[in-house]
Amino acid sequence: MACFLCPFHGLIDGNYDHCIDWLEDVLRELDNKATTDFFTQLWNCWNDRNKMVFQGKMDATLVVCERAQTLSKDFRSLG
Repeated sequence: MACFLCPFHGLIDGNYDHCIDWLEDVLRELDNKATTDFFTQLWNCWNDRNKMVFQGKMDATLVVCERAQTLSKDFRSLG
Protein backbone atom coordinates (compact mmCIF):
# COMPACT_ATOMS: atom_id res chain seq x y z
CA MET A 1 0.00 0.00 0.00
CA ALA A 2 1.48 3.33 -1.05
CA CYS A 3 1.70 6.23 1.38
CA PHE A 4 0.19 8.58 -1.14
CA LEU A 5 -0.62 8.42 -4.80
CA CYS A 6 1.69 10.68 -6.75
CA PRO A 7 0.16 12.32 -9.83
CA PHE A 8 3.67 13.27 -10.91
CA HIS A 9 4.78 9.76 -11.84
CA GLY A 10 6.87 11.21 -14.68
CA LEU A 11 9.17 12.68 -12.06
CA ILE A 12 9.67 9.25 -10.56
CA ASP A 13 10.53 7.66 -13.89
CA GLY A 14 12.73 10.56 -15.02
CA ASN A 15 16.40 10.14 -15.82
CA TYR A 16 18.41 12.41 -13.54
CA ASP A 17 22.18 12.51 -13.14
CA HIS A 18 21.97 14.38 -9.84
CA CYS A 19 19.48 14.23 -7.01
CA ILE A 20 19.23 18.02 -6.85
CA ASP A 21 17.94 18.12 -10.45
CA TRP A 22 15.13 15.74 -9.54
CA LEU A 23 14.38 17.68 -6.36
CA GLU A 24 14.17 20.98 -8.26
CA ASP A 25 11.72 19.44 -10.75
CA VAL A 26 9.58 18.06 -7.93
CA LEU A 27 9.48 21.39 -6.11
CA ARG A 28 8.37 23.20 -9.28
CA GLU A 29 5.28 20.98 -9.34
CA LEU A 30 4.22 21.21 -5.69
CA ASP A 31 2.32 23.92 -3.85
CA ASN A 32 3.36 25.03 -0.34
CA LYS A 33 1.28 22.44 1.52
CA ALA A 34 2.47 19.61 -0.69
CA THR A 35 6.08 20.78 -0.34
CA THR A 36 5.79 20.70 3.44
CA ASP A 37 4.25 17.22 3.30
CA PHE A 38 6.93 16.05 0.87
CA PHE A 39 9.85 17.18 3.06
CA THR A 40 8.18 15.83 6.19
CA GLN A 41 7.84 12.46 4.47
CA LEU A 42 11.48 12.49 3.33
CA TRP A 43 12.62 13.42 6.83
CA ASN A 44 10.58 10.59 8.37
CA CYS A 45 11.97 8.09 5.87
CA TRP A 46 15.50 9.24 6.70
CA ASN A 47 14.83 8.92 10.43
CA ASP A 48 13.46 5.41 9.93
CA ARG A 49 16.53 4.53 7.86
CA ASN A 50 18.76 5.77 10.69
CA LYS A 51 16.76 3.75 13.20
CA MET A 52 17.41 0.64 11.09
CA VAL A 53 21.12 1.36 10.67
CA PHE A 54 21.89 2.31 14.25
CA GLN A 55 19.32 0.36 16.27
CA GLY A 56 18.45 -2.54 13.98
CA LYS A 57 14.76 -1.60 14.16
CA MET A 58 12.43 -0.41 11.45
CA ASP A 59 8.85 0.80 11.58
CA ALA A 60 6.24 -0.40 9.12
CA THR A 61 5.84 1.81 6.06
CA LEU A 62 2.32 2.78 7.07
CA VAL A 63 3.55 3.89 10.51
CA VAL A 64 6.22 6.12 8.92
CA CYS A 65 3.64 7.64 6.57
CA GLU A 66 1.09 8.23 9.31
CA ARG A 67 3.74 9.83 11.50
CA ALA A 68 4.65 12.22 8.66
CA GLN A 69 0.99 13.09 8.10
CA THR A 70 0.51 13.81 11.80
CA LEU A 71 3.62 15.98 11.96
CA SER A 72 2.55 17.97 8.88
CA LYS A 73 -0.93 18.47 10.31
CA ASP A 74 0.47 19.56 13.69
CA PHE A 75 2.91 21.94 11.99
CA ARG A 76 0.12 23.58 9.98
CA SER A 77 -2.13 23.94 13.04
CA LEU A 78 0.63 25.81 14.92
CA GLY A 79 1.46 28.15 12.04
